[in-house]
Amino acid sequence: MNFIAATFLSLLASGAAQTDTAFTVSPGTRLNLFNFGGRVEVRAWPENQVRIRAAHTPLTVIEIQRKGPVLQVSSRARQAPARTVDYDIHVPAWLSLNITGINNDVSVEGVDGEVLVETVRGGVQVKGGKGLVSLRSLEGGVRVEGARGRVQASSVNDGVVVLDAHGDVVANTVNGNILLGRIVSDLVEASSANGDLIWDGDFKKSGRYQFGTHNGDIVVVTSARPNATVSVETFSGDFESSFPVEVRRTRGGQGMSFTLGDGSAVVDFESFQGAIRLLEAGSAEAQRVLQLRERSVEELRRRLERRSRELERQIERQVERRRSSDDDE
Repeated sequence: MNFIAATFLSLLASGAAQTDTAFTVSPGTRLNLFNFGGRVEVRAWPENQVRIRAAHTPLTVIEIQRKGPVLQVSSRARQAPARTVDYDIHVPAWLSLNITGINNDVSVEGVDGEVLVETVRGGVQVKGGKGLVSLRSLEGGVRVEGARGRVQASSVNDGVVVLDAHGDVVANTVNGNILLGRIVSDLVEASSANGDLIWDGDFKKSGRYQFGTHNGDIVVVTSARPNATVSVETFSGDFESSFPVEVRRTRGGQGMSFTLGDGSAVVDFESFQGAIRLLEAGSAEAQRVLQLRERSVEELRRRLERRSRELERQIERQVERRRSSDDDE
């Protein structure tokens, strides 16, 4: 039994109401879900059905409507402000998702359709996704793994992690690190205002790679024989390369450029006061940096789990307050 399923049963045992329903769907269907607050876990299964299980207070109503190819899910509270709802949803792997909310923690696994998630104060974790995978959070961390297509991942006050992705990657944050691992892409754009950036992968022929940060460091690990035209812009930071380079100075000595191999890819580095490092894969320093990245990825995972437990306690408190109110009446 997984974590959210165990929590779901625990909430029901404590007196929460339950919604449990299923709908047969056909290819082309999209699930649109708005959840004011709570956790949403979506997992793929082999059925051509969407099964929705929701744990909530007795005063909350789950509303499900079909609008053409869209299955619309939301909730409302009777005679009370919006309440927290925890969703456990199974969908066909081909289904596309659009999940939005305010105080929302979202996890998606095994879906091959488009995945769009936007939340204000929650974390987002996605394994899979094809086509467009667009994930946004203001206050929470964002992690996507194994996506195929175009990844757009952003946060304001936490980190962004993209692992084992194939396709274009655009990642940005203001106050967090960007950790990109094992990326196969012709286009990578990554920027952080106040965090570090770590990336490893090969520069593809005619690919374009842009890495920028204001107050953080940039570390890029690539193959032993890269082919790229590289430009570096930094105001007060240092630049280090594992590869022998012949530097051409630009902009009064603050910028530089050089060519590696046949120069077929374009790589741009920009940092105001952080260090920029271009490392050869397999070197001792590159291994150390990648180990550091894995520790940072694990730290983000733990933060997201702590967030889930906080939301679990929130709905438990709501259920207990409602039960106490009913007893008083």
